[in-house]
Amino acid sequence: MRIVKGLISTISFLTIIPVNSSSIEEIAYYSYFFPLVGAIIGLISGLLGTIFSLFLPKLLVGLLTLFCLLIITGLHHLDGVLDLGDAIIFKGNKDEKLRILHDKHHGIGGLFSLYMVLSMSLILITLINNILISLIIAEIFAKLSILLVSFMGRPCEFGMGRIFIMKFREKKYRNIILGSLLPLATILINIKIFIIFISIIIFSIFWTNALHKIFGCINGDMLGCTNEFSRIICLLLLFLMRF
Repeated sequence: MRIVKGLISTISFLTIIPVNSSSIEEIAYYSYFFPLVGAIIGLISGLLGTIFSLFLPKLLVGLLTLFCLLIITGLHHLDGVLDLGDAIIFKGNKDEKLRILHDKHHGIGGLFSLYMVLSMSLILITLINNILISLIIAEIFAKLSILLVSFMGRPCEFGMGRIFIMKFREKKYRNIILGSLLPLATILINIKIFIIFISIIIFSIFWTNALHKIFGCINGDMLGCTNEFSRIICLLLLFLMRF
C-alpha cells in the first residue's frame, strides 16, 4: 500500500491531478516512479492529440496538444526555464547568478528561453508522425533525465530542490536503477529508442557539468528546465529517425 501511495503522490506532484498531497521528502523517496508518471502524462496528452488529429489541421493539433501537455503538468517546469534563462545570461559570479535565479522578476533571457522551448516543442509535436507513442516516450525519458541530474548533481544550499536531491540521494542507486527499468523496457518497442536512451544519458552528464560550472550546484528550477530540454531532444530524435 505504501508503494501505491507513493505512486499517487508522484502523480499529484508532477501533474495537476488532485489525488494526494505529500511532502517533498516523500516525493523524492518514490522518485523512481517519475518515468511511469511521465508515461501517464504522455498517454493522456498523446490520446488527446490523436483525437485532435482526426478533424483538425496539423499545426492546430500541435498547438492544442502542447497546450494540453502543459496544462496537465501545471506549467511547473516553465518557471524553471524562465528563471534559468535570466540567470545564465547574467554576467556575474556563481553567487550573483544564483541570486538572479531566485528573482521573481523575469527579463529578456528568461522570456527568450521560454519562447524557444515553446516554439521548438510546438514545431516538433506538429512534425512527429505517431503523436501518441512519441509523447509517451518523450515524457518517460524527460523524467529519467531529472533522475540522472539528481543522481549526479550537487544540491544548492537552500530551496526545495536541495531537499529533493538530498532525500533522493539517500536511496540514489535504488532510485536510478528502478527509474531506468521503464525507459529500458521501451527499447523492446523499437531498437531506435536505444539511441534516445544513450542520448539522454549523454545530455544529462553534459548538462549537469555545465550547471556545476555556471552555478556550482543544482536546484529545483534546473531540474524543471532539464525536463523541458530533454523532451525536446527526445522529440527531435524521434522526428529525425522517422519513428
